[in-house]
Amino acid sequence: RIVSGMVGGVAFMTLVINGTTSGPFLRYLGLADTSENRKRIVSGYKRSIHTKALNGLIQLLTYPRFHPIDFKFVAEHISDFQELTYEKLKEAVLKTKEETPSSEYSAPYLDNIIEYLKEKALENGEIFDDDLSWITDLGPITSAQDHNKRMESENATTATTGEEEGDGDGAPNDSLPTHDLRLVFIDLVRSAYNFQIEKGYLDGRDGFLPLVLLQSLDFAMDHAHQDIPLDDWKAAQLMNKGFHVVQKRLKHFCRRFFSSLSPMKKKHSRSTMMTIHRSSASTNDFIRIKSDVHRAVCFIDAHKWAQTQFAKEFCGSRGIEFLQAEQVIVNESQGEVEKAAAVLAKHNKDDVEIVLSHLVCMILLNKRASFIESFAQKGLMKEQEASEYIEEVEGIMEELRTTNMREHKRQG
Repeated sequence: RIVSGMVGGVAFMTLVINGTTSGPFLRYLGLADTSENRKRIVSGYKRSIHTKALNGLIQLLTYPRFHPIDFKFVAEHISDFQELTYEKLKEAVLKTKEETPSSEYSAPYLDNIIEYLKEKALENGEIFDDDLSWITDLGPITSAQDHNKRMESENATTATTGEEEGDGDGAPNDSLPTHDLRLVFIDLVRSAYNFQIEKGYLDGRDGFLPLVLLQSLDFAMDHAHQDIPLDDWKAAQLMNKGFHVVQKRLKHFCRRFFSSLSPMKKKHSRSTMMTIHRSSASTNDFIRIKSDVHRAVCFIDAHKWAQTQFAKEFCGSRGIEFLQAEQVIVNESQGEVEKAAAVLAKHNKDDVEIVLSHLVCMILLNKRASFIESFAQKGLMKEQEASEYIEEVEGIMEELRTTNMREHKRQG
């Protein structure tokens, strides 16, 4: 007993005395990581992270699909935007335009951010600068219809160029099989999905979505070998339904299994049970809408990118028959895009807005995590400092995955 008491006392005194005095002593010697110089360095990294987040948001707002996002919702979940001011926004937008080649530049849609900053200024009793002429000078905002027309125009121009570069006598070359071109197009779509995963547009940790989209291309590949037209949207729909059935049954089994381990009978009143049921139904309904919107947006973007690359790389490299065969593939892809767009159109506009706002948050958080990891890999940020930022990002992402966005919308 005496030995045990002495050992326990030594351990206790070590924790109390050494644990409480080691930090101040190391700081006094200038050996601690929390020195003033280190704090200034980390503060500089923080400003870089904020700048990257704002630039990433500006880039996303050049895409028509993200025009209707609720910026208030985004600002509440992305801390980088909570201190955003009109001057910072203007400086970042103008700098982005200056650094981007004119041929690649598209003006971002800023109406929702400007409205948010106006409301914020009124709440704080500040005067908001009403001079928005600089936004007009950015150029016209690209709408979804203009985006599609521009893509069709580029495809048509490429096709015309291909005809001019054909044989001088106008004689057509040997026709290429459409199923070979279809296989090439499917590989391009797969590359687009991989790019979305790499850049955070398609979250690999968010359910079965990446698996569903990539597996749907395997089905399309099998059909292409049989010279069957593109039908990867149908395959994605069927696979998504199958995965959700398996997921639902697995959750039901786990719930029953763990409840059987601790059989505690709880009595609920009829009104309580009805409230629980309504809340669960609302949540499940929103999860379905979120899944539909994410799947459709990623699908449409992948096919649009593949169409552009397909026309740029292959259209016009041979004769007239090649152009006709290529156009068959592009038409099939456009038909698949229209099917996905129809799924988006059937949902309530406000619900789609909330889901897209959620998607913007996830994309920016993924980019933020990648940016912090690059700092750590280059040795610019200590592992402990980087892990704290990463844990914060993962916490926000988990909150976004589990939050019922409709309830958040009502509170806003």
